[in-house]
Amino acid sequence: MPRCWHAWDDEDGDFLLLLDDLAPAVQGDQLAGCTPAQAEAAVVNLAGLHGPRWGDPTLAEAGMADAGPADGAVLKEVMASTTEMFLDRFAAELSPAEAAALEGLADTIDRWLVGRPERRAPVHGDYRLDNLMFAPDGTVTALDWQTVSLGLPARDVAFLLSTGLSVDDRRTHEADIVEAYRRALETHGVEGHGSDECFDDYAFSMLQGPLIAELGWLVAETTERGDAMFMAMVRRACAAIDDLGTLSRI
Repeated sequence: MPRCWHAWDDEDGDFLLLLDDLAPAVQGDQLAGCTPAQAEAAVVNLAGLHGPRWGDPTLAEAGMADAGPADGAVLKEVMASTTEMFLDRFAAELSPAEAAALEGLADTIDRWLVGRPERRAPVHGDYRLDNLMFAPDGTVTALDWQTVSLGLPARDVAFLLSTGLSVDDRRTHEADIVEAYRRALETHGVEGHGSDECFDDYAFSMLQGPLIAELGWLVAETTERGDAMFMAMVRRACAAIDDLGTLSRI
């Protein structure tokens, strides 16, 4: 995270934040995608969010509650209508397989949200290229922390790799990148999270990509770049859902 040097707000909603100048770091580009090396650096950085509070029961005591069945039911209702609107808007651009993956998301998102409760950590929730700054020395800094929640940590990894890498690059490099993330978790004290379990969580978590892309499209102002970006994210993520059999894991 960038360091916050000063924060001020008043009761009328006016505010000021003075944050680190991150130059010469540059923002990632969701449309263009990233290199496998950038993706690996980003997930190693991500382990620094997940690892130190992995399975920490005090997070719930501090008000970071895990999602429950009621939350899943609400999300399923939201995604049923959102997916219908998204499919209507992009019907001419989506393949039958992509449409089927999105329909599968709408059908299973309630169970997915509460799945695998034995592994929980703070999840960024929107850990994608446009929210990351890449420095020449390899340092990665994450921005946009408004969607932090308690959840299955692999959601952040799945979201980044499925929406940020080209389909070919993801297929070729995802196993090695996920393993680099798992090894980084060990340096932060995470024990007993083996390679097979970590990759299985990653494959299970692939709904994070189209979920956030659809919700982002729903609330964002319509622009040409925005539509192109959301479609790129959805297409890449749907390919990952099919490749890894995500819907059959839920």
